Amino acid sequence: MSISIEPGHTFTFQELEVATNNSGSENELGSGGFAVVYKGRLSNGTLVAVKKVLTAHNTPSHGLKEFEVELKFLIKVRHGNLVSFLGYYIHLEHKLLVLEYVSNGTLTKHLFLSNGNDSLLTWNQRVRITLHVAQGLEYIHNNILMTA
Repeated sequence: MSISIEPGHTFTFQELEVATNNSGSENELGSGGFAVVYKGRLSNGTLVAVKKVLTAHNTPSHGLKEFEVELKFLIKVRHGNLVSFLGYYIHLEHKLLVLEYVSNGTLTKHLFLSNGNDSLLTWNQRVRITLHVAQGLEYIHNNILMTA
């Protein structure tokens, strides 16, 4: 893999396996087309989300390209309304991204679902969230995509 990476924190595979309890299913937050995301706790107590590329898709024509694009993107992103990139691990078949863990579930859950005692968001809360999302998108458009 020929990714030119700016200085940042490089995690060890062992560090991330310990943090995610060996990628245990109890820590799985979700999965997508080429990766699974796990909740983890680093040795210093910091909660993180660890995105692990599925090895079955680890080919130049599939998940590896998406991983490379995402890594290059995340290295550039620095905005208060976007999830922070904390580091990575890359070696042979293992490719992992380490991101800030965001508690309280997904935005979808809060916008559309009501869980028992939890009520849906008020319109004022929804407008505030929409503004923050728009600010994040504006940052990506003006500072990341336009300079690529």
